[in-house]
Amino acid sequence: AVVSTQSTGKTDDPWVVAQNFINKHSLSQAFLTQIAEYIKQNTGLGEKALSYDPNFSDPFTGSGRYVPPHDETGPVSAPTLGSTRHFPATRVLTENIPDASKLIKKITEHNTSANENLRLT
Repeated sequence: AVVSTQSTGKTDDPWVVAQNFINKHSLSQAFLTQIAEYIKQNTGLGEKALSYDPNFSDPFTGSGRYVPPHDETGPVSAPTLGSTRHFPATRVLTENIPDASKLIKKITEHNTSANENLRLT
């Protein structure tokens, strides 16, 4: 068996490391998940979960940014809207189809009253 080593830093993304390994050894992309999982299992990379930092400020929006509601355990889920008379829809809604002859008569009437350069021929 051939042993290959890949140097990684503590902050490296295991998926990027796996992709670099695939590129370096000309392997199939089909092995990406398997290699990334192996790297995570044997190095501990990718174990740091994302956390909410209330002191973080986006450099572009600054303090005027939207801050979602949260409590000590994490983000608060969105309130549920419940059921209304419109949602969820329980039947198909259709539009009333006008009488075609009346519709054509009205279009013709508007066409004749329009300026001559705007009339349809």
